[in-house]
Formats: sequence, C-alpha cells, structure tokens
Amino acid sequence: MSNKFKAEYDSENDVLFIHHSEKKSRGSIEIGPYVHISFSPSYDAIGLEFLDASKTLTSLSVPKFNFTKNFLKTLQKAFLETKVEKGLLIVRYYMFFEEKEKPLVNQLIVQSIGYRSPITATA
Repeated sequence: MSNKFKAEYDSENDVLFIHHSEKKSRGSIEIGPYVHISFSPSYDAIGLEFLDASKTLTSLSVPKFNFTKNFLKTLQKAFLETKVEKGLLIVRYYMFFEEKEKPLVNQLIVQSIGYRSPITATA
C-alpha cells in the first residue's frame, strides 16, 4: 500500500480526487463525462477524479455498492495501483472508509495512452 496518495472529497460539489502527492500531472484524459485520469510526464497514471462522485462510484462499483455523500465523507485514505498490459492501462483504486473493515476496491481499464497499434502504418 502506498502512503504517497491523497484522497480529497468535496461533498458540496460531490467530487472525489485521488492523487499522488509527490508527482506532477502532465495532463489528464476524460473517461466518459464523469471520470478523469491524470498522467505524469512519463505517462504513469497518478490521479483519478470522479465528478458527481456518489452516483459515478455507485454505477462503477462491482459488486454494487451505494456510495452516498455521507458515506464518502467518511473516506479516510485511498491509493492507486496501475499497470499496462497488452496495450491496456489498468487503474485499480483502493478506498478505506471509517465504517468498513476492508477497503473497497475497483478498477478502470482503458487503452494505454502510450499504446501503438500493431496495425498502424508507419512512415
């Protein structure tokens, strides 16, 4: 588990941001209208932002879990694990809450930002 990540929940705007506390972001990509992944200059995933977090996290959770705003306020810490496999970026996020003995874990899988398709013609 990494202690270099910070989790910030803004209950007024219902936004959750999990980010690496020591790495700078080069930019981010939008995964649908409510999820953004931030990248370092070397294209490592270093942050996740969930807009309309209570609804977005509820819809993404497997198994299904109801993330209410009040529950999200009890978030104690969170961190990310990432890996690239076969051109896919897998971002697993762990969230620890006061009311839960174990972390809630989920993942996003998207095409890696540095992926070069083998069928792309090169000049």
